[in-house]
Amino acid sequence: MTNVLGLLEEKGTRVFELRGIEGFEGLSGNYGTVAFVTVNRDFPDDRVRFTAAHELGHLLCGFPERERPARSAS
Repeated sequence: MTNVLGLLEEKGTRVFELRGIEGFEGLSGNYGTVAFVTVNRDFPDDRVRFTAAHELGHLLCGFPERERPARSAS
């Protein structure tokens, strides 16, 4: 499976690719009913594939309530 990002998009997950953010590898979540994965393209392709698959695992397993990001009141 070489095109993990393409497969995610094909299955309805929005994929965002970023560059230039030191210390950031990936992020996943849901915005309403839309799942998304964000990866840092500054890494080698094999690392980006691993990160995308890792983030997919988060989407499939879900987040316990205690691990959800805090929402601000503003």
